[in-house]
Amino acid sequence: MTTAASRPGDYATGTEYDEEHNGGVTMKGLGTHDAGGDAPRDTDHASGPDGADYDYEDEPDSAKFADGHMDAVYRAASSVQRSLDRVCCFVCMTQKQKTISGFAVVIATIVVSLIVVPVVCYYALPIKLDQHIDVDNIMLKLNHLQDISTQYNNTRDDITGGYMAALQYIQEAISEYPVTISQQNFNYSYSETLPSTTWFKVLQPVELTFSLGVDYETGYNTPSAAAISSSPVVGIRNYGCLDSDWSETVIGAVAILPAGGGCTWLTKSAFASNYGVSLMIGYNSASADSSTPYMPFYGFAPIQDGSAIGGIGVTYSTGIMLLGLLPTLTLDVNIDTRVETVETANLIAETESGNPNSIVLMGAHLDSDGPGINDNGSGSMVMLEIALETLKSRMKPWVENKIIFAWWAAEEKGLLGSQAYIDSLSDEKRAAIACNLNLDMIASPNYITGIYNGSTMPYPANYGSAIITDMFLSYFEDKGLNYQMQDMFGASDHYPFVAAGIPASGLFAGASEIKTTEQRVLFNGIADTPADPCYHEACDTTDNINQDEIKTLAEAYANIFQQLVEHKNLQEFLSPTTTYTSHQHHNPQCSMNTIPFHNHRHHFDCSPTAN
Repeated sequence: MTTAASRPGDYATGTEYDEEHNGGVTMKGLGTHDAGGDAPRDTDHASGPDGADYDYEDEPDSAKFADGHMDAVYRAASSVQRSLDRVCCFVCMTQKQKTISGFAVVIATIVVSLIVVPVVCYYALPIKLDQHIDVDNIMLKLNHLQDISTQYNNTRDDITGGYMAALQYIQEAISEYPVTISQQNFNYSYSETLPSTTWFKVLQPVELTFSLGVDYETGYNTPSAAAISSSPVVGIRNYGCLDSDWSETVIGAVAILPAGGGCTWLTKSAFASNYGVSLMIGYNSASADSSTPYMPFYGFAPIQDGSAIGGIGVTYSTGIMLLGLLPTLTLDVNIDTRVETVETANLIAETESGNPNSIVLMGAHLDSDGPGINDNGSGSMVMLEIALETLKSRMKPWVENKIIFAWWAAEEKGLLGSQAYIDSLSDEKRAAIACNLNLDMIASPNYITGIYNGSTMPYPANYGSAIITDMFLSYFEDKGLNYQMQDMFGASDHYPFVAAGIPASGLFAGASEIKTTEQRVLFNGIADTPADPCYHEACDTTDNINQDEIKTLAEAYANIFQQLVEHKNLQEFLSPTTTYTSHQHHNPQCSMNTIPFHNHRHHFDCSPTAN
């Protein structure tokens, strides 16, 4: 709900509130700018969205960011002054000895101006990463990725070799910088459905035959299921994310359930396995965030430990139709698959500097289904651009936290790379990761700019995730950029992190979601058309990239990434044991109540009844 009260903002941008300027914001050492018409602020407290008082004296260490930056400026100035003093001293001595001419003084001054000052500034003065994002550089990287996909049967999947070629390209690009590079090798099982011996039919109360690849898809690693024609069919209550949702399931049943609900299909299939379900039929959600369904759902998690089952993915309309045929619904299903083992690897680049007990991990999947230039060349190459700009800065002294850049394998097979990484960590290493920023599909041609709503994630990760979400919200609002809130669900590589209790968030430009008329007003483009018509198609090439959107989201990522990397108490800042005053986010089970679009002020609902 829109509020006229001032927002305690810029907690991570290093601002001070100046009571002399009646609500203006004084940037330390940088002057003032208009606060956008917010109500006057004072230095002690201000009213927040819910009318509560905020105590700025209790602001977290993020308010001290500018102090650190200006310290660096002072150090740089002192270094330059000392250099000039030495030159002047040298000039004075030589003049006394009558051995140097005025020409030498000019040369010395030029040396100081052109060499000493730039070098000192390079190593001491703060940079703003978002101002160093070059969309032309990103497009060059995407063109290179396109060439790799073309060489390997128009894909970068783990089977053809295109993925490993892309991995080598990235490794060579970052190898000259101060990072420790490693490949985390792992294997996974991959199933291929054989169309000639696979079918999906309705026998009762009507006769229907569905077409593989049009009406339905088999889930990854779905085991062969021979002639399921006598099994009872049940609809699962809610989303199937809780044990209680499965209480009415009978052994051997075929279960029909929707996507979403804040958990992955791995979680749902584990419940299904515990209750003796023979097969799952999952259908797309028609929630406000996913809009109308466009294609069969592909989100089934693979079977890695034998505890989960696979299934069939159908459109929303097909799923609702099947539920409408209960309780007399009788199915005839036969799934024939061939399973093989695939060897692949994640690429991990870890900085040598920074607090090893407070790690900012930025991740993006590099594999693809098709050429994959938007999905997910956009995320992986933007991350490479941010990594190179960060590493070129030689990790300046104000960087507090260690950084890991991770390019994931096998996301398209069910988040396998990120899950393998989480599973490989010791408890100590896992606890050292303060947060994860995930980059996935950030250049959709008919884009819908979404900010992941971290408050929807499981406890305890929801607390820190919501704070990072709030940082993105503040960035977009301060820039006057349109956005909508996006449910995180479990469809990308952030989920293994939040499931492990690690805060995560990010941005999303849309996939198969249909753009509404309201979204067309906010983001331009074409209504009643998918955000990315080439999602998982052969046309997902460099021509499928919206360069304005990729620049906007890349700059947003760079800005929030730098804020997190510079935070002196990041673990504490994102911990649910700490009171976060910016939006009165006291309750670790808080939810974010928001109208989906940016022209309505967001706030956290931390009432005792909030879910």
